[in-house]
Amino acid sequence: MPDLTSWLREISTGVIVKIIVTTIVAVLTFLVAYARGFRLRSPFTRRTVVQIVSPSNGAVVGPRETVRGTIKPPGPVLVFVLANDNYWYLQNRPQVVRDAWNVECVFGDEKSKRESSYEVIAIAGEAVGERRARLLPHRGARSQQIRVWRGRPS
Repeated sequence: MPDLTSWLREISTGVIVKIIVTTIVAVLTFLVAYARGFRLRSPFTRRTVVQIVSPSNGAVVGPRETVRGTIKPPGPVLVFVLANDNYWYLQNRPQVVRDAWNVECVFGDEKSKRESSYEVIAIAGEAVGERRARLLPHRGARSQQIRVWRGRPS
């Protein structure tokens, strides 16, 4: 009959090894997920929400129009206009007061067709890169994308 003390040592060692292996696997799984972009978010963490309040989708605008929106919680905002040349144009830095922002946007130039459409989007964050780009920044909460018309749509 095996000695009770040696049997407990074997059980304890096996349990300890199992705990260590399980912990290592959990840590490695977390590190791989984190490296792939997964982020743990506390249920108490506030998500940034950006919205364009005006003009509304489908509105008719002039060559220069004030775009207004909100950002919660308050922070910096970038506003981009997609022109007919398929480039996104970063507009001037919006004025942010509490959770409201506004900026005067430019819709085309003197050569632009009168009845052209433009896309507008706001993104939470600081400006980096060029003022004209084919792609929008990847980071930052985004507003809805709206389409406006310079002049009357046909």
